[in-house]
Amino acid sequence: MGESKNDMISKCGMACNCCPWSHSVRATLQTEEDYTQFRKRCKAVLGYSPTTNVFQNCVGCQTPDEEIPEGAKIPLRNCLVRKCVDALGIENCAYCSRFPCGYIQMRGTEWNRENIEAKRGSLSEEDYLLFVEPFEGLNHLEAVRRTISPDNIVQAITVPPLKLKIVDFPEAISLPEGEATAFKKLHTLLRSIKQSSLELEDTDIYAQQQRLKKRMDILFRFLWICGRYGTHERENDHITVDSITYMDNRKSEKALGDWKIVKDIVFKALSEFGIHVERVVIAEDTKEGGETPGGYLRKEGWYMVMSLDDSQQGVLKALHTYATRLEEEYTKKAFTYFKNLDMHVLT
Repeated sequence: MGESKNDMISKCGMACNCCPWSHSVRATLQTEEDYTQFRKRCKAVLGYSPTTNVFQNCVGCQTPDEEIPEGAKIPLRNCLVRKCVDALGIENCAYCSRFPCGYIQMRGTEWNRENIEAKRGSLSEEDYLLFVEPFEGLNHLEAVRRTISPDNIVQAITVPPLKLKIVDFPEAISLPEGEATAFKKLHTLLRSIKQSSLELEDTDIYAQQQRLKKRMDILFRFLWICGRYGTHERENDHITVDSITYMDNRKSEKALGDWKIVKDIVFKALSEFGIHVERVVIAEDTKEGGETPGGYLRKEGWYMVMSLDDSQQGVLKALHTYATRLEEEYTKKAFTYFKNLDMHVLT
């Protein structure tokens, strides 16, 4: 696929004119029944489909903000790639000197044939071309890149490292030595997570840095849920949190309801720091599993268990105590103190 009027490439490489959510595709479907059947096929392949209200008839990512119809939800005006590309003054990521950055490598391959077939099974060529190929952004951008002369490549704009607020561990802590040591280990563990790039590359590029920031917010909310609302079991030094409690305390981090994000991002990232989490499904109808067909965690029928490496004995109890003390002392502001690693509540 090349870059032409008939193949409108979005800033991140998607084929806007072929996207199931696009105005151009909607215009080819003559009747409501045609559109209904199209949406059903899209749902079967991608797990998502255009709605019949605001999430359809997208006019394309390259449309200036002022020309996007009022009330339209897509294209996203606050898209990270949109902001990054517009700041550089280029048409799409293929013109950037850092192409393909870590963010585009992720975004441009998220819905490709390999990933969709691994989840949904083999696709017909027609379904692939209709519903999957338009989202193979990295392939499209690579094709565009091959047509660009070196003097048309634009130097990427880099951003400074994120400003991290981390409160040092208090020197004067009125606790027995063993407990103080456990809290010190907890502080060190949380600091190492917060200062990490979480194995993300190119975090000096705006879109990827914002991805890191969001991922860190998700991880700390997850740790807060387990520490504050979970139950610490002394006998085996585990923390367990039931599904209802977990789902009810995600606050703004609704992504923590997406099983793929929890499994492939949260669990994986925490395991790099010796924090091991597993989900145990207890639903009577085990065929249902712990998530919906769309991959969203059900509110009932499972629980999570958190454990640490043997070298971190006592740290889970410290996490539970710390989160509880923060909640008692600061109520609504407790999570902010937690994210900042402020342990003065223990003094």
